[in-house]
Amino acid sequence: MCGIIGIYDPSAAPRDSDMAAAIASLIHRGPDSQDTWRAPSGQATLGHTLMSITQLGGGNQPISNADGSCAITVNGEFYDYEPTWQELEAQGYRFKTRSDSELPLHLYDRYGPAFLERLRGEFVFILWDDNNRRLMAARDRFGICPLYYAQHEGRLYLASEIKALFAAGVPAIWDEEAVFLQHHGATLPGHTLFKGIRQLEPGHMMIASASGITLRRYWDMDFARETGEADTSPETVDAAITRTRDLYLEAVRLRIPSSGAKYGCYLSGGLDSSAVLGAVTHFAGQNIPTFTIGFDDDPQFDESPAARATAKALGADLHELRITSSDLAEHFMATVFHAEGMLGNGGSVAKFLLSRLAHDTGCRAIITGEGADEIFGGYEELFPAPTEMITDHPDMSLVKAAMGGTVPVWMAFGIKNAEKLRSFLAAEFLQRFQAMSPTRALMAHLDIEGGVRDRAPIDASMYVWQKTVLANFLLRTLGDGVERAHSIEGRLPLLDHKLADYVASLPADLRIRPGTSKFLLREAVRPFVPEAVFNTPKAPFLAPPTVGDHLSPFLSRLVEIIGDSDPAALPFFDRNHVIATARSIPGLPPRDRISAERQIIRIASLFALQTHFTPDLETRS
Repeated sequence: MCGIIGIYDPSAAPRDSDMAAAIASLIHRGPDSQDTWRAPSGQATLGHTLMSITQLGGGNQPISNADGSCAITVNGEFYDYEPTWQELEAQGYRFKTRSDSELPLHLYDRYGPAFLERLRGEFVFILWDDNNRRLMAARDRFGICPLYYAQHEGRLYLASEIKALFAAGVPAIWDEEAVFLQHHGATLPGHTLFKGIRQLEPGHMMIASASGITLRRYWDMDFARETGEADTSPETVDAAITRTRDLYLEAVRLRIPSSGAKYGCYLSGGLDSSAVLGAVTHFAGQNIPTFTIGFDDDPQFDESPAARATAKALGADLHELRITSSDLAEHFMATVFHAEGMLGNGGSVAKFLLSRLAHDTGCRAIITGEGADEIFGGYEELFPAPTEMITDHPDMSLVKAAMGGTVPVWMAFGIKNAEKLRSFLAAEFLQRFQAMSPTRALMAHLDIEGGVRDRAPIDASMYVWQKTVLANFLLRTLGDGVERAHSIEGRLPLLDHKLADYVASLPADLRIRPGTSKFLLREAVRPFVPEAVFNTPKAPFLAPPTVGDHLSPFLSRLVEIIGDSDPAALPFFDRNHVIATARSIPGLPPRDRISAERQIIRIASLFALQTHFTPDLETRS
């Protein structure tokens, strides 16, 4: 993966200083080389910071076509592209490089913007067509790679990270409505915490010209509609398991670098990461570099013994990182800087440190197990809430009406917890948004008819989760943000769209069985994981909460960050109440500590962002 920037000004040439500043802010994403390309018309400039994997020592970008009228800058990887490459060569196209990043440039010339369905992988790109004075940008189907954009003073800015937009001259201003909504867990598709800065949504493309900006969806998750009793006969189930296994193995095989670049796997000891390591070992043999985290503060959250057993069984070369609460405290600020949003748990800091370890051992790419729960139904929170959780709150009724009479656990919890969350807010800030319902705002930004209606309750829940929590939070704070901070490229075979399309086409009753987490995936990967892993229940990746009767070093650091900030700079919260809540956590029952600490971490993330971007970040309407 790399860092990309695009600046388009239909009335004047973009300033070289803006591009230089943006590139400088993204060196961590691409330390191997940096370059720019200016359109012949002068209306657009593209920039790139390169981390070379597919073509070590080659593939410098931006890449232009033969006559210099079109150019592209790409972040990510395209897989299984060789047949398309050969097809274009047979049609007379001549490639200047051997980099997969050149492929969309010629597909665009041949097919126009409709070529996106031919791409497979984790990617974003920005393409400029000087003959038509048109900019095109696109993001992969699940949003594995980020792309942010903003309009300012007549220019359109696009970049891999928000900090690059700030560096290029986009003003840093809090979007106060977004702060309110995200504080309540409502991460609206395409939105960020910053005024005027948006994300290109997963599975979407942008076309920009002098006449304006058009956003268009080119792919969406399409779970099977419920049409009656599903065929769950043994023959049908066996066929689905076999087909899922074949597609999964293909997705893993395609993500193993063929260039000689060193790569490895993250390993938690659970099913998803163990299955990835097992499949990689199936293709590449033993001694795969493998990286796991061990937490010293609470053995209940320490998966390292299971990871050691899995690594031994599969013959992997295990690198274990022991992490304490003090480590989380020391690296919280840096993690927030790279994630550019609210963290939900110290696990993001732990992944930040694990990515540093992978980088220090020479790895450039990491094949990971993220995405399995969102496709195969792994999280308990995704399933319908029990009757005792459901209230007569209007927001509960709204969700029930959209989701076939059920409310997912994660949404029911958010609705029930709203008043507690509002108690953290400053009185003036709360008054301005008192009438706003985060749940209603979220539902209004979703394609209910196209993605939710007439689906099984678990599928409706997964669809909403994918559009919000997965794309806007998990893939950034546990993926791209913390990995790219150390020049590590994450590759996610379980979010391969061909695998996902097939799995989604199956009835929910065939994929998901009561009492067996991720039934279809579990059976599909059975040959590649140790028996102990096959029988392991799902456990989310979380750093331990505070233990004992005193504030942990991590929680103490969060209190320090909140307490030392300028009250006028971030006037959204009742700081006294926030700090008092943080100090009360050691006295809470163990089950309540995770929830309370999550809120303090999320709020402290905003104070950390304020510190990072001061004096730029402002609060003004």
